[in-house]
Amino acid sequence: MKKWAAWVCVTGLALSMLSGCGKEETVDAPVYPEYPTYTAKDYVTLGDYKNLTVQVTSISESPTEEEITARLQEAMSQEAVDEDATVQMGDTVTIDLEGTVDGKTFEGGTSENYSVTIGSGKLIDGFEDQMIGMTAGQTKTLDVTFPDTYKREDLAGKTARFTITVKTISRYPEVTDENASELSGGSYKTVAEWREAVSEELVAEKQNQNKAAVRQAITNQLDTICEVKEVPEELFDWYVDSMMVNYEYQANSADQTLEEYLSEVSDGEWSSEEDVRAYLEPNKESTLANELILHAIAEDQGMTITEEEYEGQLDEMADRYGFSSGEMFERSYPKSNIESAMLVEEAMSYLAGQVTIEETTAEE
Repeated sequence: MKKWAAWVCVTGLALSMLSGCGKEETVDAPVYPEYPTYTAKDYVTLGDYKNLTVQVTSISESPTEEEITARLQEAMSQEAVDEDATVQMGDTVTIDLEGTVDGKTFEGGTSENYSVTIGSGKLIDGFEDQMIGMTAGQTKTLDVTFPDTYKREDLAGKTARFTITVKTISRYPEVTDENASELSGGSYKTVAEWREAVSEELVAEKQNQNKAAVRQAITNQLDTICEVKEVPEELFDWYVDSMMVNYEYQANSADQTLEEYLSEVSDGEWSSEEDVRAYLEPNKESTLANELILHAIAEDQGMTITEEEYEGQLDEMADRYGFSSGEMFERSYPKSNIESAMLVEEAMSYLAGQVTIEETTAEE
């Protein structure tokens, strides 16, 4: 079932109903209910959250040359090569192919105008490598062996012979100082300038990935050391009401009735708010645990969001959620919801600053 879980995007359920975490701003944008007033510490037994130790597998924050090149290519379109050009690693090649096993054709082994990028690993191991050096119009016979673990038992471990004909070859243009401005849409004048900007962008993304990994580890640890005794009814009511606002918005956007949309996202199991509530009820503790625990920690630390802090963070948070301004943000979310998300963020930032991290490095 698709259901509601796909919409829980970030810390702070007060804003997590935002479809896609970056919605299109429209006159008919949804307006969510006010965040409820409750004392989280009445519902949570806090563990020793001040002395957390988490294990995190991090990725290198230094982008490789290949990663930088791949990101540059996302801004380009591949172009057909000269007639005498040969297939190279990274080229996109269109082929006709016919495969046989033990001299007989097999289902799925024949195709026309099949497109593959050399080096993508899309085809059986060794297939793409044997295409390197071919020219458009050339026909070649090559042998490859299906892995023993191949999903089709009738082919697993067997050697296949393919006759292939290369029809077209295309590749990304080489970036030079002469064409850097054109290929980058006028953003950069030289290759070095463009690659440096992309490198900085990738570093920021990798840093965010590592930061997210730490925060997820903290969340998992909090679930272990803290106990949610019960969920305040007003919080669960708010959660269900917020879900329904989102569903109604999605239904209107799809030109469907609410009943039709609910049936679609639940594989026919829902037709009303009562059905949604009944589905959410059994898992409300686990769904709302992080919200409650972080609010309880904020209360325990005496954290509040002042008017100055609210105004100072509003535009940044609006941008994070895909809104053009704080004003547009507030059209969908009551101030109480935004303040709740800011408070959760403050509590998580506090924990991230206190935690002991046992870090290992993984290959990407």
